[in-house]
Amino acid sequence: MRIALIAPAQSVHTQRWATALAGRGHDVTILSPYREAFVESFVVGTSAQQGPVTRNRAAEAVSSGTGSGRAIARYDGPRIPWRTKVRTTNLNRVRIHDFPPGEPHPPLLRRLRATFHRYSTIRRLTLDLKPDLVHVHSVPEPWALPFLLGLTPLVISVWGSDIVARQNWLRRLSYGLLFRRVALVTATSEYLARVVAGYPFEPRAEVVPFGIDTDCFAPRPRPPVKTNGPVIGFVKHLELHYGPADLVRAFAQVCTRFPTARLIMAGDGPLRPGLRSLAAQLGLADAITFPGPIPHDAVPNLLASLDVFAMPSHHEAFGVAALEASAMELPVVATRVGGVPEVVQDGVTGLLVPPRDPSNLATALCRLIEDPELARKMGVAGREFVLSRYRWEDCVSRMETLYASI
Repeated sequence: MRIALIAPAQSVHTQRWATALAGRGHDVTILSPYREAFVESFVVGTSAQQGPVTRNRAAEAVSSGTGSGRAIARYDGPRIPWRTKVRTTNLNRVRIHDFPPGEPHPPLLRRLRATFHRYSTIRRLTLDLKPDLVHVHSVPEPWALPFLLGLTPLVISVWGSDIVARQNWLRRLSYGLLFRRVALVTATSEYLARVVAGYPFEPRAEVVPFGIDTDCFAPRPRPPVKTNGPVIGFVKHLELHYGPADLVRAFAQVCTRFPTARLIMAGDGPLRPGLRSLAAQLGLADAITFPGPIPHDAVPNLLASLDVFAMPSHHEAFGVAALEASAMELPVVATRVGGVPEVVQDGVTGLLVPPRDPSNLATALCRLIEDPELARKMGVAGREFVLSRYRWEDCVSRMETLYASI
């Protein structure tokens, strides 16, 4: 089958779907209309290629617990032409058409012209490809939907933030019409399927999760660590809705009972400077490590060094990070939001706590630290749970079955 994936090429989820389908004999092309920011909004500092960036003071508000904690990078480099040629590369038997990085936060007119150029180019390339199926991952903005007209059969996969965030009536109507007209809608969780069903015209979505590579994410010997105390881990973007500041404050309470405890906060994002300041204010600068972004293939080795995995999200459509930890036989402490209760069985594979509640989060973490046998049992149950419901091979087969039904 010749498949055109209209999706963000830099996303690990896009790459996993594309390489898995290509590995099963499909002819796969990624067409990415997303022009990856010339400097990502969470980057702070300078780069020889990217030019200088400065951040505002919003990130620093994390340390005081005020403000949104969202930092918007200001691009100080040269102006980027809005009209750029598409790039074509090949990776693991997958063709990729995307655009070179562009200036973040350009003036409105230049942004609209650049977006129109990118989507019209992607539409032309897709029509030239003559695919058997067009699969759009993450719903585009409403003004981009006309570019999808005539691309059939069309499959839409909702990822979460594209449909969960507060929507105005025009967006809800546009998406409702889209969901009703396409051949298939998929969602990563039952929670997201219910969100889709709440749109106008009551569209239906088939659930196909982001599965877990249980060979890669499997128990392994613990790598050398520089502490004899318990190690708690967080692997997410350091953004407000993932609750990293809640974890830092909870960890401060954990340290009053377990002074040798350590926290690893892997990832990058706008809150990183503020989180470092918060850790220093709480006297935890030496107890919390910020290793920065971790390549996906290096995550299993990081998880192997942990005793407990924490996911204190304020919003979460699915929670693939929790499943990756469970596959490694780690107990998980997470918040009861969105699709998380589907992937963390409270009292079985981990513990669920209310969001934005550092005290309850600390209590749950301490419970698992002081009861290693409970933590071990939850870890074992977690891997069994992942093997029974979220194996990557099974999820790819599920998608292929849906493709064949169109």
